[in-house]
Amino acid sequence: MDSVELSARYDLASAPQFTHGKDLVALLAIHPGERVLDVGCGTGRLAAVAADRVGPEGRVIGIDPAPTRIDVAQRRGDARMEFRVGQAEDLAAFEDQSFEVVYMNSVLNSLSDSTRATTEVLRVLKPGGRFGIATAVRDRPNELRRLARLALRAAFETDKPDKISGFAASSIECEPERRLAGDEVRQLLATTGFATRILELRSYLASYTGVGQIVEFLRATTYDQFYGSLTHGDLERFSAALERVVVEQIPASRRTSGIQLERYVLLGVADKPSTARASVNA
Repeated sequence: MDSVELSARYDLASAPQFTHGKDLVALLAIHPGERVLDVGCGTGRLAAVAADRVGPEGRVIGIDPAPTRIDVAQRRGDARMEFRVGQAEDLAAFEDQSFEVVYMNSVLNSLSDSTRATTEVLRVLKPGGRFGIATAVRDRPNELRRLARLALRAAFETDKPDKISGFAASSIECEPERRLAGDEVRQLLATTGFATRILELRSYLASYTGVGQIVEFLRATTYDQFYGSLTHGDLERFSAALERVVVEQIPASRRTSGIQLERYVLLGVADKPSTARASVNA
């Protein structure tokens, strides 16, 4: 369940996603005057980066299913940006061929129907428009997910197995059947009509001041679907287990100043074929 407080926490905690989001925006080569759609914009941090690229003549529209995150985004007060509640799978609010660029940063794995969402993106893009994706992939899971699973088992497996089943069903797992492998992302783009131009897996080091900030990140980026169900005592127990797991699993060289965890992100840019190309392939 989202809340104003959780959304504000997300804005502070989302630095790892913001980092690779900026790389995605750079790969998209957004030009002054373009119209850009940020699907799953959260609190609007990355939209502000895109707005600096489109300049005063361009426009960035951000949509997100969480009203409280849109509330935070709207407080940015930038005339180049507009934010509204919306779902990736339903872009009916936007006309055909109304954007030069659409991107999804850390969104793909949370979609209920990625094919429908990608088809909608194709529809709202102009011929020759660019679609950007930054996503974790099933074939290279991030360290954070592995450490959280280990900590949960260490904390609760003996006497509270229900906590583990709750964790497995929560969005921290990103519902493994929805988490695509790299080749599946390429196939998704191809089957919905895109021509993939860039698809590369990049590694990042996400820095956290300590275990407390890691737990805040987990809570904020999963809408508290699992961690919000923990009692105060359970949360302290999980945090203590996570502290031990980090010491056991992460080299000391990555714990000298805070905690650095490896993240693996697939960055992709695909083009909507031009009208001429589409007619040739028909």
